[in-house]
Order: sequence, then structure tokens, then C-alpha cells
Amino acid sequence: MAMPQIRRLQAILKDDGIAEVVAKQHLKYSWELALVEQGFVSYSYAIRRAFSRKQALALGRPYSVVTLGYGTSFVYKGGFLCYLAGTRIRILDVLYNRVEEKVIDMSFLLKIVELQERIGRFPNDLDILDFNSGLVSLSFGHGNNTLVLFFEIDRLDDDGRKLITIAPWSPKISVARTDQDFIVTAKYTGTAVALLGQPRHEWQIRYTKRRLHGSSPSSYDPFSNVLQLRNFFGVDIGQTVVFELIDGYFYAVSNQSTFEVEEVDWTSYYHCWRIDLQRESESPRLHKRYSIRHMRVWRRQHREGIINDNWTDLSLHKDEKTGIVTIVEARKEYLDNSSDAVRTFYTQPLLFDDAQDSNVVEVFSSPTMVIVEPNANTMTSPLAALQSTGDVLTRTLEKGDLPNYEEAPKRIPSNYHVEPPPAADTLRPLASTYKFRTYVPSSAASLDLVQSTGKHDPSFRISSRYLDSPIDPETQLLRRPIYDEKYGKTIMDSELAYINRPTVVWPPPNARSLLKELHVPLLAPIKPADFPHLPVLNPHCEGTPTPTRAMADSRSLVYMSGAPHESLGQAITMVNFDRFINFERPMPSSELARTLGFTFKNAETDIEVEQLRRNMDAWRNAVLDRSPVKMAAWDGEPVSWMWIEKSWACRGVGGEYIV
Repeated sequence: MAMPQIRRLQAILKDDGIAEVVAKQHLKYSWELALVEQGFVSYSYAIRRAFSRKQALALGRPYSVVTLGYGTSFVYKGGFLCYLAGTRIRILDVLYNRVEEKVIDMSFLLKIVELQERIGRFPNDLDILDFNSGLVSLSFGHGNNTLVLFFEIDRLDDDGRKLITIAPWSPKISVARTDQDFIVTAKYTGTAVALLGQPRHEWQIRYTKRRLHGSSPSSYDPFSNVLQLRNFFGVDIGQTVVFELIDGYFYAVSNQSTFEVEEVDWTSYYHCWRIDLQRESESPRLHKRYSIRHMRVWRRQHREGIINDNWTDLSLHKDEKTGIVTIVEARKEYLDNSSDAVRTFYTQPLLFDDAQDSNVVEVFSSPTMVIVEPNANTMTSPLAALQSTGDVLTRTLEKGDLPNYEEAPKRIPSNYHVEPPPAADTLRPLASTYKFRTYVPSSAASLDLVQSTGKHDPSFRISSRYLDSPIDPETQLLRRPIYDEKYGKTIMDSELAYINRPTVVWPPPNARSLLKELHVPLLAPIKPADFPHLPVLNPHCEGTPTPTRAMADSRSLVYMSGAPHESLGQAITMVNFDRFINFERPMPSSELARTLGFTFKNAETDIEVEQLRRNMDAWRNAVLDRSPVKMAAWDGEPVSWMWIEKSWACRGVGGEYIV
């Protein structure tokens, strides 16, 4: 391409008017466009940033790997890392402020829990369930029971006390979801019901509004709203059921239709619930005014092949382009009864039609609970539809059978992504070596965290695809959309075609030794002699090297790894695909980085963990003066419960891939 053409293209890319049109068309609901609307960046910057992180993840080329801290539990959500370190909760804003951490002393929370000890319930298991909009969800476990505290980190009541909401002791709470307005918990412990003579538990949803500034406990009745979902099957979070709170709606989705296997069946469905929490909290306790909707969505035909349930992953995502909540499911299937299983990632938009009937029936109502179930007509298929199949198995149906049949809709390439087979000279890792699996729709890429047996360092497997040319190579004409005879219209985006990239394994074999040599001390006043080399991907890997928890979004993966230490916990490591997330500490020159074959550093050490902990405290205290926030203690004495400290994370060189 000639130089004038390159300059013309660069001018177009930097034109903010053109960039605005593109960004509003393709990034309308992305975090980058939110930055533009807040006046922080330009449209062209938003496009460059979104494109770079999508490409980096799809190509399996992260910009940095950084250990963010040490702890025993963490949640990474919305760009915030909230982790538990000893008796303190630390909150790091990865997107906006990577230099400082909010530190919260949990002494006042422990005093609340100590009150429970008097009735014989002393907590022995502490975990962070969720963090959103300045609200921390913390669970204290005791046997099979859990006490959950939700406390605001930025709000106090009129008496200077922390705003705390307590979900009382109950059988283990599996899910906690929060947003700027509501707190929702879900537990598989609702009142047992009899189904065909077999006692069953059901999912019970409790929700409440977040406490407003200055509201008094006497006017605040937490978790007074209880909903129980009947005929909502599945127990395993992230595999058979998923719960999310998105834009004021609470979604519950299951890929199961019954407790038992239906011997004669044709079609599998997603069973989807949507609860409008705002209207729910404002409505009287009459179900006809409740904004609860149920819908079943076609999933697959059983004749497609057997599913290996060990590989099934279920999640919900909000589409960056359309804002539609989408079901994302990974399934490993023996398609057409083949002997080789294929992993495929399916996406299905959730389109609730508010003009139609809610398909919900109230089963039971009391001042404290409402039990709802789907309309019976939506749970099975009409006999006429079954007989129209012409299948001889319809003759075997008996009273009590609950078969389902629906003609399979046309499945377009935009809604499924087949993982490419491994190279001829390589073997696919065993299912037991996959410690974390996810699919990122915005990058059209799967991201797997793999820990092979006998190896200390985890690796990452990424399978992605990209759009093919709109020109059909056979006809040399534009690809035409598919016409759906069932609905009498063309299917949106059905003309799009894709090309799979080969599966990428990162770090590549020739880079593994470099990753173990990237440990030069950066934290004054610690001396270089105190820092022997340590693998960055899995610090302190002696003992139990397996990653124990991982979370990911469209720009980074965060996981815990290494042998846990009773006072320090495990290392919390971030693999970053966003070139604009750079940590604060200076790095060697890019010239030296290119010579050595890497472009990032890490702050970890191989010294004794107690010495490391002391060094971390010395570093934080030497850089920033603590500015504690006073709060009225439970015994009336003011205490310091929150302050700011220096982040332990180090800066990575941006703008260049690691390897």
C-alpha cells in the first residue's frame, strides 16, 4: 500500500466523527463507550482500545502477567478485584486506579459474627461471594449453614455506623448477586415438595433493596421478599443452572427439564426466568401484579448426539453491540453418534416479549413467601405435534410421560462456534487438567486455564475465529441471508461466515524459561539479593500447585495459585489482554525487553513467605500515609476501619505483546 493511502487510512481511523458512528453501532454497551459518555476519552480511543483487547485475547497474546496480591478468597468483577487477606478486605480498581488499594479492617464484622457464637454457631469458613458498586458480600460458614453480610464500603448511616444487611443463618447460600439497587441471594433449600412421591428441594430467591444513606434499621426489613421457583431443575452452578443480576433484572436459566431422564423425548430446552426487581419491590403481594416471566427456549434435538456433561459450561453475558442478555453454553457432543467428541460453543439471545403472557402460575402465597411455577401448557408439547413426527416411539408413550418436541429452527454460524481439532502431533488435554473454562463472545474466543499433571506452571488454551469475506468464493457474489420458512422471513446475520484459527497454547514452549527469569526486585527498599527467581504464572508452587479459583471477563483472567500459606494465602495472578492497563512501577527499557524476549516484569519473590509479607507491609506503609475513616464501633467507641495503601501490583510495559 502506498504511503499516501496509508496516511489517508490513518486519518480516517483518527476521525472522531467516523469513529462515533462505528462505536455506537458496534460498542454501544461496552465499557469503552461508557468512558466516552463520561467525557474521559474520544470515540477513536474507545475503538482502538476495544479492538486491541479483542485481538489480543483472540490471538492468545496477553500484554502482561501481574501478581495483584495474596489472599484466601477473591472476586474479580467489573474491573474490581476484591480479595480477603487475613482479617482485612482489599479492593483494587484495576481499570481506573491501579496505584492504591482500599483496605477494610473486618474487626467490626467479626464482632457481629461473634454474637452468633453465643448460640453455638462459630464461623469456620470465610468467603467473598460478590462485589458490585461498593457493596461487599461476605459469607461466614458453619457446617452446612451460612451467615451472609452485605456491607457498604462508601456509605454510613446517620449515626456513623456501617450500613450492613444480614442474611440470617440458613442452609448454605450458593449465590449472591448485587447491583446499585438490589441484593439477591439464591439457595437450593426451599421448602421440600413431593414430586411423584419423591421429596425434592427447590430454588428459593430472596431479594431486598440496598439500604439508603441514613435509613434506620427499624424502617428496613431485609429479605422480606421470598420467591420459590417450582419446576426449575438443576443444581450445579455454571453447569446446569446460572443466575445473574443484569440491569435491574434477575435472570435464572437452567438447561434441565426434569429431575429424572425422560425415556422418550425429542427436544431439549433452556428454562428461563426473569424477575423485574424494581416492580416486584413496589407491587403488593399479589402475583397478578408481579413482573415475573418464564420462557423456554429451544436448545437442541436429542438425536444430534450424546453430551459429555463433564464439559458443559453455562453462563449469561450482555452483548456489547445490542445489549441483549445472551445464554452461552459450551457442550462436548458425540455428534451423529460419532466416536469423537467435539466441543462447541452455543449462543442464544434471551428475548422476553412483555406483550405476551408471562407463562407463570401462582401455586402458593403467604405474607412471607410466594411459590410460582411455569404454566403447564409450556412444559410439554401437544400430542398432535408429537404424532406429526411420524416416529414409532410415540406409540410407547404412557400416562405420566412428559415428552417434548419442537421442529428444530435453523442454526446459523453466528450462534455456534466449533472448537478446531488439535494438531496431528498433539493430544487434547484431559478434562481433569482444565481448571477453568469460559467463552468470550466479544472476542469469539474460548479461554481455558490448564494445569497439566506434574507441571508447576499453568498454561492457557485459546480457540478463536474471525469473519470471512462477505464474497462467496463459489459464486463470487455477496453471501445471501438464509430464509426461514417456519417464520417466513430472513434470519439476521445468517449471511456471515467465519474462519477458525488454530488453537493457541500460551505461553509457548520456547517462552517458558523466560517467564521464570522475569523476577528483578522493583520495590524499594528491598535489595536485589532478596529476590531469587520465581515462576510468575504460579508463585510458591511447591506443595499444591493447582489453581483453586479463577474469574475472567473480556479483557483479563484472574486466578489464585500456589501452595496456600496460613498467614499469607495464595498468589492472585492476572493475565491481562488490555494494552491500556499498565501498572505504576517503572520497567526496564523496551530495548532491553525486546533483547530478552519479554515485555513485562513481576514483583514476586522466592523468599520465605513471612519475609515477603513483611516486605509488602513495609512497601505499602512507606509510600502512602494511612488516612483512616472513623466509624462508630458496636460498643460506641470510634475505630479506624478503612484506609488507603499502596497496591502490591507492578506495572507492565504496554503496547507490546509479551511473547
